[in-house]
Amino acid sequence: MNDTCANCGYWKGLHHWKTMQCPAGGEAPVGVKQEWLQTVFCPDTSELEDEIAELKKQVALLQTLLA
Repeated sequence: MNDTCANCGYWKGLHHWKTMQCPAGGEAPVGVKQEWLQTVFCPDTSELEDEIAELKKQVALLQTLLA
């Protein structure tokens, strides 16, 4: 599973531990208060969706060959 957020592009571990809110601008520097966005972590599944579409095409081809 991909641990990159589809909303902000940051790693899952940079999100708020309790609310899973996206970090504003990534990780805040030492001494600066971390700010959070309204969006929450949503896994980036675009790569998986592309792979599933390709597998569906292969299954359909195999079904026609076996029919």
